[in-house]
Amino acid sequence: MLTVNHYELIRRAVLIDGLSEREAARKLNHSRNTIAKALRHPAPPGYRLSKERSRPSVEPFRAFVEQTGTVTVRRAHGIFSNDLLVATYYPDKTSGSASASEAERYTLNALGERLHMTDRRGNVHDYQRDLVGRITRDHIYSLGADTDGTVRSLYFKFDTAGRLYTATSKSSNLNPDGCQVIVNQVMRLYNDFGQLVTEYQEHTGAVITSTSAKVQYGYT
Repeated sequence: MLTVNHYELIRRAVLIDGLSEREAARKLNHSRNTIAKALRHPAPPGYRLSKERSRPSVEPFRAFVEQTGTVTVRRAHGIFSNDLLVATYYPDKTSGSASASEAERYTLNALGERLHMTDRRGNVHDYQRDLVGRITRDHIYSLGADTDGTVRSLYFKFDTAGRLYTATSKSSNLNPDGCQVIVNQVMRLYNDFGQLVTEYQEHTGAVITSTSAKVQYGYT
């Protein structure tokens, strides 16, 4: 029998990582019927309400809540919550009061993870995650005013122990292979105890371990 964890892996693979149902079935070793069922339901079928519970104490304020983000109401696949952050209002530079013009705003997926973030400059970030929820790409697909667009994407790779292996900055320009051009990169190596021993830094492209600058660490 499939558990909640199975459903989360399936839904993440299709709804977040962009796999087709056929690809997800092959990768996760489930039938396509199972994949389709998991996409229809956020959790294994069981007792379900035939309709949403009424909330007489909340309904008069719902429109205000959804518009202002003062209290979060998340509507995703029929799930409602009042503890998920959708906006952060920072102080106005003159008045010191929380200001909508100084806000960061977020959209979330059905797992409560951030899909997008609009920062205070108006840059719109799009996030990609791996199957365990780690951010593997932070891409700005819409630049705000007066923003340097030299770096448009940050890519993160992890080793088999879950430690950061490479952090790569890429521009919006494409190389002859159709891939984004690498602006700079950091690579980390660890010893058998999981301690950082070498960090390579390349400021003009991808790391080349024989020539890139590096910082080394020793432990006693």
